[in-house]
Parts: sequence; C-alpha cells; structure tokens
Amino acid sequence: MRKSRRSQGREISTPNDPKFGPFPLSKLAIAVAAASGIGAAPSLHAQEASASAPALEEVIVTARKRESNIQDTPVSIQAFTSDDLERMDLDRFEDFADQSPSLSYISAGPGTQLMHIRGVSDGGIPHVFRTNDATTSYYLDEQPVNGRAGGAPDLHLYDIERIEVLRGPEGTYYGASSVSGTVRIITNKPDTEETAYGFDLAGGSIAHGDTTYTAEGFGNLPLSDRAAIRAVFWHDKSNGFVDNIEQDFTYSNGVTVNNRQWAGEDYNEEETTGGRIALSFDLSEDWRALGTAMTQATKTVGAWDHDPTRHGDLEVTRRGPEYTNLNHAQYAFTLTGETGIGDLVYATSYYDRDDLAVNDYSDYVEVGGQPGRPSRTREHNLEEILMLVIADERTKGEEFGKRLRCEPLL
Repeated sequence: MRKSRRSQGREISTPNDPKFGPFPLSKLAIAVAAASGIGAAPSLHAQEASASAPALEEVIVTARKRESNIQDTPVSIQAFTSDDLERMDLDRFEDFADQSPSLSYISAGPGTQLMHIRGVSDGGIPHVFRTNDATTSYYLDEQPVNGRAGGAPDLHLYDIERIEVLRGPEGTYYGASSVSGTVRIITNKPDTEETAYGFDLAGGSIAHGDTTYTAEGFGNLPLSDRAAIRAVFWHDKSNGFVDNIEQDFTYSNGVTVNNRQWAGEDYNEEETTGGRIALSFDLSEDWRALGTAMTQATKTVGAWDHDPTRHGDLEVTRRGPEYTNLNHAQYAFTLTGETGIGDLVYATSYYDRDDLAVNDYSDYVEVGGQPGRPSRTREHNLEEILMLVIADERTKGEEFGKRLRCEPLL
C-alpha cells in the first residue's frame, strides 16, 4: 500500500545457553593445535584485528526510566534510532511493527490496531472493538496513549528521537496494560544550542489503488541560552485502494435495494493532520522544565476490510455510509533535576481522545427477511435506514496521570 524500504531494527540479546559455552577438547586436538601453532597467535595480530574491528554505535535507551546504553540494559529490547526511522521510511504504526519480529498486530483500518508482543492477547477483535484491555502498552514520551478498547492510536511518526520495543512483562515500570510488553515513542526535545528546521514532501501511488502524499516539517528555535521551543506539523493524505462494487440486494421479503449512491473505485480515503509543540527551560544547571502539547485529527471514508471469498480482491459491496473521525490530544509537563541522593523526575500529563466510527452492518445483520436490530448497548446507537443497518459508535476517553520518582545514584 505504501512505499517501504524494509530493514531490520537493532536488536541486542545476550545468549545464556549451554550451547554457547566452550567445546571440550580432546588430548589429541590439543596436541595437534600445539604442533601447528594455532594456540600461539602473535599479540601483534590481535592488536591489528582489534584496531580494524568496527566500533559498535552507542544507542541510549530509557527502558528502565533512566538513560543507559542498550548493551547494558538487562531487558529484551529493540530500538529504532532516528537514523533507522529515516532510512527505513517509518512514519506510522504498521511500518515499525512490520520491522519488529516479536510485535504482531491486527488492523481493520486507521486507529483500529491491536498490538501484541510474543503473541500475548486477550482475543479482542479490533473491528468490533470487543476487548477487555490492552496487553501491550503504548507510550508517547512519559504517558500511555492506548486508544479505544485497548487499541493503539495511529500517531504520525515525524521528528522522533527513537522507538523502543520492550518485550516481556513491564508492569513494574509501565502499568497493568503492559503484560506482554511496551512500545515507547520518544520525541525530539527542544535544543538550546542551535536553530534548526526541516521540511519534507513525499508522494506516491498505491498498488492497485490511487495516490498518496505527505507534507511534514519541524523547527527548533533557541529563545536564550536557557530556553528553547520546538514545533512539528504533518499532513498525510491517502486516496484509497478498496472498490465498492455497485450491486442490487434482494431480501427474502422481495424488497430490492441498490448501493449506487455509495459505490465507487478506491473509495476508502484517509486524511491525517496534526502537530506538536514543546517548550523547555533550564531553571538551573541541575533542573529543567519541559512542557509539550500534541494534537492529531484523522478522518477516513469507506471500508478498510474486505472478504475476497465473496467478491474480488480489495472489493466490497457496502450499502450505506462508512466513515471515522479520530481526534487525539495530549498535554504534558515534566520537571527533572539532580538531588543529593539521585535524580528526581516529576511528570504530569493529560490525554484526551474522541473517536466516532460509522459502519455498515447490513451485509450480515438480517432476521426473517428484514434487517435485524441487535439489542442496544450503552456504546451503540443503531439507526435503521430503509433496509440498512448502520452502527454509529462514539468513544470518548480522558486520562490524567502524575508520576514522581527518584532514581538513586549508583
């Protein structure tokens, strides 16, 4: 669907298995090695090999709520640096999820992804949003931003410092929703050292579909030697790849309807607009305050799932309107500083989401020759239009969090 340059993210592991231990040598093998000089390689050769060996790039992560080299972090972790994201052209959830061997997901369109690490799932189905809670937590900097019914919001990834995929239970550090692991999106912070800006335009075509384009940019401005501001914006438009085929529908009571009003080629479209702004201020040499705000709005039209056993590939026969409006906003404040016993971190954040999803259920909701009306639930408001069953679901959520932690000096 999108252009993709596939590659492998960095993955550090420490084998702890007897098969990695030394092999036992027989007396004959030792004698042969001594006679041939294998065990007495000159130290000069070792020095030359050491000098020619490439140095490992240092990758700093915060998987344990403090900065550490990824090679010294005692967890199973995969990190994508900003260079990795640019080189592999990763700008949304599915892009980096496809590059992580332990991360799987189910998606029925933008904003409906359920992700799992190492296969740990509660069996939820994203298209009908029936799940108890997320098994993998999704973090934007210091705050969890899991979407409706445990799904992951499809945040646009631009001006990102790194992405961390932590495998295994992380409840001690990241809460109850991280039973299988945690995915962390770490944004670039304001820099007081230099003025910087950038702008990117990209366009392309979708296989068996229409066109797509993206515009995004950032700017960093030092306000003084102690304060700086950083702003980011993005706009992404995808013009569809699923065809809604025109068809007549005859019910068992003899009534025939037609979906001509909603039929069309490449009728599933997506448009995302958002931005992020951050302001940092150095209170002293040891204390720093950071305030951030992020907002993103995504609008889609059409169906993002299809059944090739009923129609052709990437074809549906929907009879009514289908669309979503997904709105996300985050506001956060972080205070960090050094004390006599360790580093102190205070973080407070507010996350607000407002999602509207309208789906056509007429294809499979029919009782006694008439469109059925499933029992009402507190989350669904069903409206019957002629022979149509349209589900109108609205989900609102607010999360407010505070964290105070002290990281003792080691």
